[in-house]
This record gives sequence, C-alpha cells and structure tokens, in this order.
Amino acid sequence: MNTPTKPNDGGPAFPYCKEMEKIQGLQFSTGMTLRAYFAAEALPLAKAMEDKVPGFGSEATYKGIAYRAVLIADALIAELNK
Repeated sequence: MNTPTKPNDGGPAFPYCKEMEKIQGLQFSTGMTLRAYFAAEALPLAKAMEDKVPGFGSEATYKGIAYRAVLIADALIAELNK
C-alpha cells in the first residue's frame, strides 16, 4: 500500500517563543504553516479565477476556490525552495 506523502508546508509562518510563567524555559509555538498562510493570501485570486465559472456559489465552486488557493500556495513554496 502506498502511503501518501505529506506536502511541503513550508514550515512555520509566524514562529515565536515566550517565557512560560510557571515552568522555567521557553515555550515554542509554530503557529500556522507557511502553506496555510499562502493559501489564505491566495483566496482573493482563486475566487476571482472561479468567478468566471457559471454557477458561482455552489459547494463545488467553493471547493474549486480552496483547491486553487492551495495550488497557488504549493507553487509559491516550490519557487522559494529552488
């Protein structure tokens, strides 16, 4: 059985660390992934592309918008990794 490979998420978009009050040391949070951030930023473009399709507003259209936004995000990450 083939195991699907996890797409490159680009790592954390907004990592930060903060001092913990009760435990000595630092607590790290990766926040959202760069892939999720890029996809969110690409939503207006993906929607504009989908607006050209008849029947806008259907569930299939919303899935198309999300799909295109993720494709754009993946393309950005691929270019950054060159």
